Amino acid sequence: MESMSKRIPPAEGIRAGLVKQLYTPVYWAATVRTMVTAGATQIVECGPGKVLTGLNRRVDKNRDLKMMALEDPLSLDDALAAAKL
Repeated sequence: MESMSKRIPPAEGIRAGLVKQLYTPVYWAATVRTMVTAGATQIVECGPGKVLTGLNRRVDKNRDLKMMALEDPLSLDDALAAAKL
C-alpha cells in the first residue's frame, strides 16, 4: 500500500512508488486506517526496530489487529505462521 496515496498499486507501479516516497510526505496514520478499513487483521513491520509498530498501536487501538516487527529469523517465522503462509 502506498503511504502517499493510501492505495494498493499495481505490481508494475511499486518501483516508481518507492522512488516517489523519497521526496513525498508520508501519511502513515491515514495509511494504517485505510488498511484497517480494507480489512487488514495483521500488520508486519519489515526492517530494524519497532518504530512503525509503536505508531500503529497509537493509530489503531483495536486489540484484534495483530502488529509484529520482524527483527530476526524467529520473528519472521512467527509472522509467517500467524499469516498461515
